[in-house]
Amino acid sequence: MRPFYNLAELLLRIFTPREAESVREEQMLLHPGIPGAKLTGDYYRKKIGTLLAVLTAGILLSAVILVKDTRETGRIVNSLIERGSYGEGEKNVPVDLYSDGKIYQKEKIITVDEKHYTGQEIAQVFKEVEKELPSSVLADNSSADHIDHDLRLPDMAEGYPVAIEWTIGDYDALDSSGHIQRDFQDEAGRLVMLTANLSYEEYYEDYSFYLMVFPLYRSPEDRFSYEIDRNINRLASDTIS
Repeated sequence: MRPFYNLAELLLRIFTPREAESVREEQMLLHPGIPGAKLTGDYYRKKIGTLLAVLTAGILLSAVILVKDTRETGRIVNSLIERGSYGEGEKNVPVDLYSDGKIYQKEKIITVDEKHYTGQEIAQVFKEVEKELPSSVLADNSSADHIDHDLRLPDMAEGYPVAIEWTIGDYDALDSSGHIQRDFQDEAGRLVMLTANLSYEEYYEDYSFYLMVFPLYRSPEDRFSYEIDRNINRLASDTIS
């Protein structure tokens, strides 16, 4: 791909894309701290270089006029191989290639990459994911204003190929898995910030929201047992000291 990227860089020196300024602003929002000129250049170099590579491959294969799906995978329509959906990964598609009505190559395995979001598209996807996060973590809790059951902190966004890592604002109240600390006893509740670190390929974004965390809910029987154990442990600690 390097020759195509080099050619793309040469073209960028001659022609300035019309949307360069909006692309620069978008890339700086997605990658703060990196110079806008570098981000814009890398974006267009990759985009134009990939397009040049695809066009070149199309010219080289122009003699091949027919592609047949040998295993009826449903991924080939009118000799065009369809990409997998976002997050599906690469697919190996076996095909027969024909030229002038004659077999050109049989059982050729072609690796087809999945679809990829653009920077603008993933920015919108991040917003959609963020809208659902505060309610999706609640699990058995009815409201973010009163958390007394363990949270559910997913590592992937539902319906999107977006990975999530979580940062807990107060580990005295919640552990790294979103479980209420068993010895947390702030009956008045404590406001805790959760931060979802979203990522998709080279794109990243952090989203924070707050929950009011209370001591873990226990049934009367469990609470009675818990209080007995807690008092025993406290007496043992006082005796040792």
